[in-house]
Amino acid sequence: MHNGQSGTCEFELSSLFDMEELQAMQDAFALATGVASVVTDTRGTPLTRPSNFCRLCKDIIRKTETGRLNCFKSDSVLGRFNPVGPTVRRCLSSGLWDAGACIVVGGMHVANWLIGQVRVDMADDESILAYADAIGADRDAYREALFEVPIMPMERFQAVARALYLIANKLAESAYQNLRQAQIIREKSAAERSLRASEGRFRRLLEMAPLPISICGPDGSVEYLNEKFLSTFGYTIDDIPHLDDWWPLAYPDPAYRAYVHESWRSRMTLAHIPPKPFEVTCKDGSIRHVEISGANIGENILILFRDVTEQHLAALKQRESEESLQTIFDSVSECIFVHDTGSGALLDVNQRACETYGYSREELLALDVGQLSSGEPPYDQRHALAVMRKATKGQTQTLEWRARKRSGELFWMEVSCRIARFGQQDRLIVSGRDISDRRQAQEAMLREKAFSEAVMDSIPGLLYVYDDQGRLVRWNRKHSELTGYSDEELARMTLFDWYKDDPEEIANITAAVARIPVDGYSEAEGNLQCKDGSKRLFLFTAVPLTMEGKNYFTGIGIDITERKRMNELMVQTEKMMSIGGLAAGMAHEINNPLSAILQSAQVLRMRLFSETSANIAAAEATGCAMAPLRDYLEKRSIPRMLEGIEEAGRRAARIVAHMLEFSRKAESSKSPVPVGELFAKAVEFCSNDYDLKKKYDFRKISIHTDIEEGLPPVPCTSTQIEQVLMNLLRNAAQAMNAARENGREPRIDLRAHREGDGVVLEVADNGPGMPEAVRKRVFEPFFTTKGTGEGTGLGLSVSYFIIVDNHKGSIEVDSAPGAGTRFAIRLPLHPTG
Repeated sequence: MHNGQSGTCEFELSSLFDMEELQAMQDAFALATGVASVVTDTRGTPLTRPSNFCRLCKDIIRKTETGRLNCFKSDSVLGRFNPVGPTVRRCLSSGLWDAGACIVVGGMHVANWLIGQVRVDMADDESILAYADAIGADRDAYREALFEVPIMPMERFQAVARALYLIANKLAESAYQNLRQAQIIREKSAAERSLRASEGRFRRLLEMAPLPISICGPDGSVEYLNEKFLSTFGYTIDDIPHLDDWWPLAYPDPAYRAYVHESWRSRMTLAHIPPKPFEVTCKDGSIRHVEISGANIGENILILFRDVTEQHLAALKQRESEESLQTIFDSVSECIFVHDTGSGALLDVNQRACETYGYSREELLALDVGQLSSGEPPYDQRHALAVMRKATKGQTQTLEWRARKRSGELFWMEVSCRIARFGQQDRLIVSGRDISDRRQAQEAMLREKAFSEAVMDSIPGLLYVYDDQGRLVRWNRKHSELTGYSDEELARMTLFDWYKDDPEEIANITAAVARIPVDGYSEAEGNLQCKDGSKRLFLFTAVPLTMEGKNYFTGIGIDITERKRMNELMVQTEKMMSIGGLAAGMAHEINNPLSAILQSAQVLRMRLFSETSANIAAAEATGCAMAPLRDYLEKRSIPRMLEGIEEAGRRAARIVAHMLEFSRKAESSKSPVPVGELFAKAVEFCSNDYDLKKKYDFRKISIHTDIEEGLPPVPCTSTQIEQVLMNLLRNAAQAMNAARENGREPRIDLRAHREGDGVVLEVADNGPGMPEAVRKRVFEPFFTTKGTGEGTGLGLSVSYFIIVDNHKGSIEVDSAPGAGTRFAIRLPLHPTG
C-alpha cells in the first residue's frame, strides 16, 4: 500500500496514528476474521499488543530463544514492500500460514500489519511437529497446542489477506492526507505573513505619495486617507467615514454636487478611471481645483486627487492679461521692432515690445540689438547683425532668440526678420513673441515623456497601444528585447503580423479584440512569433482607449510559456500516477489467460505438425493417416491461423510487459555511465533491430552526436536509459520516412550538455513534427498515432516513468508541424532517491 516511492523512514507510528484506535481496529479485525494479528515496525519488532495469538506461537514457540528470533525474522520478511498486494506465505518459524501488508506514508515504509497463525489443511502437521525438536520444545505439548490452531481454507485466508491490504492502504492514505494537511496549513501561514508584509509596503508607499489618496470600499465606506489628503483638504476619516458624508462637505452647492455625483457614478465602474477636473471645498472653506482619477482594485476603489489650483489661477491670470493687451493692441500681439536696413539702428517699437522688455519707448530706441540680447554666443550683437543682413537680402529669417529684459532677466523670443516697404524706403521688420512658457512646457513635456517611457520600459511584459486598424502605434522596450524586432520594424507592424501563417491564432486574437468594446476588457492567450521564427506563449490583456476622438486599445502581454509548460507537466504527472495502479491490475488479469492461449497454440502446432511417436500412434489408432490430415489442414489455412494466434498472443504479451513496466518501480541499482556510451549502445541496438528494418533502413539515417567537453558520467540505470533512448530513436526513425518523402535528408541529432546540477540529453529529428494537440498527449498510456499493429502506445509512457519516477528527472518535447521534434531529458548528477 503506497502513496508514491517506497523507502524506509524513522517516523514514529504514534505520530501518524492514534495507537489505541489502531489497537482497537486490530483487535476487531482479528476477532471478525479468526486470525492472529499484530502491527510491527520494519524490522519486525511489535508496535501493538498481539490479537488472537494462538497458544502454540505465544506460549511455546516464542518462549524459546530460537523460536522467538525466527518469529521476528519471519515477521520482517513478511512485511517487505509489495506494491501490488499482500504477501502470503508460510511462517519461517512455525510453518503456519501468515500474511502481511506494509504501511507506506508519503513514500516512506513505516510499519507492517501481519496476520495468520492458521492451518490450511492437516497434511503438513508432521513437518510442523518436527519443528518442536529444532527449537527444543516439549513435543507432546507442542502437538496439543498445534491441534488448537484453527484450520482455514486457502481461498478464505487469501480473501482475509486482501481485505487487510485494502484496510492498510486506507490507513496509509489517511495518514498521508494528515501530513499534507499539516503542510498546507504551514504554507498558508507563510502566505498570510507575506500578504501582511506586502500590505505594509503598500501602505508606506501611499503615505509617501505626493498626491492626496483615498481608498473606498464597495459599499461607499472610506477605508483610508493618506497624510497628503489631510494636509490638502483638512478632512480626517472621522469627518468623512462614508462617501455620503463627503459629498455635502466637498460640494456644498446642491446643483454642482449632483453634477459631480452623476459624473463620478458613470465612471466608477471603469477599471481605470480617467482624470476629470472638479472644485472641492476644503474643511477651512477654501476652494481647491483638483483633477480626480482612480482605479478599481479588487472590490475597492483607489481615488487620486491632483491639486491644479496654482495652474488654474495662473491660466486665469494669463487670460486676464491677454484681454487687457488686446484692448491696447487690437491687431498686434507681438513685439515689433523697425530697423534701418543699412545701419541696423532701431527706428521704432510698439507698446508690446516696451512692456515685454520693461523699457519705455524712448529708452528702447536708444539701445542696440546686442543690449536686448543675452550677450552669450550665438545670442549676441555680431550674430544678430548677421541674421539681419540675410534678411535685408530678401531671405526671411525665423529663429528662437535668447533675449534680456531691463531687469536682466533672460527669456526666449520667437523672432521673424523680413524686409517690408514703408513709403519709399525699405525697412527691416523684426517681430517677436515671448515663448518662455512654451519652452518650459516643451522641456516639461520632454521630461514627462522620458518619465513615461521609463515607466513603460520598466514593465516586465509587453505594453502596447493599437489603433482601430490594428496598427501598433505605441510600445515599450520589451517588444524589442523579447521579439528581436527593431523600433523601425515595430513601427510597421500590425496586430496580425505576430501570427503569420497561423489562421487558428488569428481567429483567436480577432475574437478577443471583438470583445473589447462589448465587455470593456478582454484577454487571450496567443503564440507570438518572434523575429527568429520561435514562438512564445503570452497572456494578453486589452481595454478600450479613446484619444482625440480616435479609438484604440491598450494592454499588457505577459510571457507564460514556462508557466504553461509546468502546468502541462503537472497535469501529465497526475495522469501517470492515477493510471499506474489500473495498468498493473489489468496486466496481471490479462497475463494468465494469455499464457494459456499461447501454450495451447504451441501444443496444437506440435500435435498436428510434429512427427512424434505419440502423434503417429494416435493417428494410427483412429485410422487417420498424418499426410492427408496435414493436406486438409494446409488447404483450410490452419497453420496460418495458428501463426496469427501466436503472433497476436506475442504482441499482447509485449503490451502486458509494457503495462507492468509502466506500473512498477524498477529496483535496478544506479552507477555513473558516460553519456557517449549510452548514445552509442542505443544507436547500435536500433541498427540491429529486425522490426525496424522492415519499415526503414536505420543505417541510411544521418546520426550526429554533440557531447559537451568535460561532461561528467551520469548516475543512472544504464539499461533503462538505453531503453528510453531506443524508444526515442525508433520514433524519430519512423518519422524520417515522412521527412524523406518531403525531400529532406533524414537526420537525428544526439546532444548532451551540463545544465545546473544536472545533464540534459537531447534527441532531435528533422521529421514532419507534430501538432500541439498530439504533443500534449505523447506521454499518455495507450495514445499512439501509428497504424494498427505498429505500436502499443506505451513506449513513451514507460520512458516517462523511467525518467521521472525511477531517476527523479524530467522529459519534455518541443515540436511543431514541419519543424521536426526535439525530446529533452534532464537527469540529476546527484539524485536524492
